[in-house]
Amino acid sequence: MKTINRIELIVFIVLLALILFRGLFLYQLDQTEQAVITRFGRIIRVDKTPGLGFKVPFIDTVNKFSKKILEYDTNPQVAVTKDKKTIIVDYYAKYRIESPDKFLQRVRTQQGANTILDDVVYSAMRKEVGKYTLSQIIMGREEIPNLVINDLKALLPEYGLEIVDVRFKTTNFPQEVQASVFERMKAERLQMAQKYISEGEKEKIAIMADADKIKAELISKANMESQKIKGEGERIAVSLIQNAYAKAPELAFMIKYLETYGEIIKKEDTNVIISTKSDIFKILQDMEIR
Repeated sequence: MKTINRIELIVFIVLLALILFRGLFLYQLDQTEQAVITRFGRIIRVDKTPGLGFKVPFIDTVNKFSKKILEYDTNPQVAVTKDKKTIIVDYYAKYRIESPDKFLQRVRTQQGANTILDDVVYSAMRKEVGKYTLSQIIMGREEIPNLVINDLKALLPEYGLEIVDVRFKTTNFPQEVQASVFERMKAERLQMAQKYISEGEKEKIAIMADADKIKAELISKANMESQKIKGEGERIAVSLIQNAYAKAPELAFMIKYLETYGEIIKKEDTNVIISTKSDIFKILQDMEIR
């Protein structure tokens, strides 16, 4: 019984020692954490690897920071456009702690990060808004956040921060300028609509001109083809007649003879005297008998 109690005591002491060792000599990071280890306030290393890490008890301090994308939100802010119009912009930003050592030295906490972002994001937003007129902002508001992001990429690294995104939630106007803004928007929409109508009419005329051109080309081609077929038919007819005439010259003479009389008879006020002994009289007489 005493032996069992002794073993249990040893196991208890070992477990206690392990727990104390882990708490005093080890620290743990998960997938969303990174750490800066300081010794007497001086940075000795940065640890971004998940798992266990070693520290010297009572001497080293483990400062943990998030790897997640963090969101910065603020109250709507006032900005002035290029044409001296006041607007109220409601926006937010997303960022991450990229260099935890710089963040520890310059910022230390997320509250400190928000204070810095209050200054730099607003300054960048006000700067970019000031490059555009009110009309340009109304028509192309999505361009400004991208310009703000470019500005912040140059400003935030010294604080250990990396900007991920900036977006405008709303863009409003003070009460005293709303009426003029809406009238301007209406005029610009009408101008744009008129532009589209004009471009549509030009396109319509161009399409109709192309259609007329194609139609004329098709008709011309069809006429040429018709004349070609007609000419070919006449050529074949002449060839056949010539062959027939060559085989029966007397018949050919008679046909020509009849055609000549036919042309004479067609003329108005023309009297034709035919001899009863002529061939034409005999032909006409035979036709009458039949």
